[in-house]
Amino acid sequence: MPFSSVESIHEISAEKWAGLEGGELYKSHRWLTANESTLAGDTVITMESTGAGIESAVVWQKTRFDDPSPYYNIAALLSRFESLPAGLEGQWTLNCVGVGPASPVLTRSGDPLSTETFTRHLRTAVESENVPPSICGVDFVRRDGLGLAEPDELHDLGWTRVVAYEESNLVLSGGGFDDYLASIPSKGRRYMIRRDRRDFVETGQEVVVSTGPGAYGDDLVTLQGLNKEKYGQPFDADVVSQRFQCLLSAFGDDAVVVRSLRGEHCTGFAMFFRMDEKLHSLCAGFEDTDDPVTPYFECLFYAPIEWCYPSGISRIDYGIGSTQAKSLRGCDVTGVGTWHVYGDALHGLLS
Repeated sequence: MPFSSVESIHEISAEKWAGLEGGELYKSHRWLTANESTLAGDTVITMESTGAGIESAVVWQKTRFDDPSPYYNIAALLSRFESLPAGLEGQWTLNCVGVGPASPVLTRSGDPLSTETFTRHLRTAVESENVPPSICGVDFVRRDGLGLAEPDELHDLGWTRVVAYEESNLVLSGGGFDDYLASIPSKGRRYMIRRDRRDFVETGQEVVVSTGPGAYGDDLVTLQGLNKEKYGQPFDADVVSQRFQCLLSAFGDDAVVVRSLRGEHCTGFAMFFRMDEKLHSLCAGFEDTDDPVTPYFECLFYAPIEWCYPSGISRIDYGIGSTQAKSLRGCDVTGVGTWHVYGDALHGLLS
């Protein structure tokens, strides 16, 4: 089957893309369209097609080697865990991060892709470049979530897997917040959650939930900047503002912002997006505080969980990081890994 590539999701109609989404937020045409203009690097989407339409696709980002974002540049991510060989600097990297923490492989049938076909996608992504990438990476996926029929075959082709992060998911049972509490097996943890909520109220703050474009405010950008600064990540206020506005507008009532307020002053927020019966957390930000409890737990966990029950949400995807706090509040935690290949192994794949 022929392979081709385009440089934007806007070149593919939502109708043609629909068969590839599989009910996944991060694979949806709506998500990719809203995010594309604000992601680091340049998008390239490779496709395997027949007369019936697109049979498989992979979303890639071409990123500068020195781009500091660990989410969109495999070199920046790997530099946290290992020393990269000399000679890789100054080039570009090819990254499978366009669909977030979901499998980078999209297929119409829903069946896993062969390693050979995935390699064809890789070659198609770089064929228009005069210089090959320094590194190719597939970030933040479960071992069984890569979307390949035989992922262990990647080892034979020179790929390496680094497991350094964990993702968290919360399954909501019953019909309300009390049922969520009852699902926490530890009596001590249930007491901790009740104490968190009581202490938050005693700080004089409240939580407000809003949706759609009206939920946007410069306060979100400022607080996101504080979060990026805390973790030493790059931050561009204009880019973040554009991204938030695009996403909130594109998702309407499926875009949820939970704010903590002291009077009219916003002290923290968490942003979520809905796809069917699943809610996905995207980002959060909070001011430093001397209060006995921060708004973090109320904005990220308790208030959204309360909102989910009457809204028909049965699962919350909390993404990677902060797994101890998430585990203590009932989340299932699973290790995720990053696959990468460079040097002679990558040159062999591209030849």
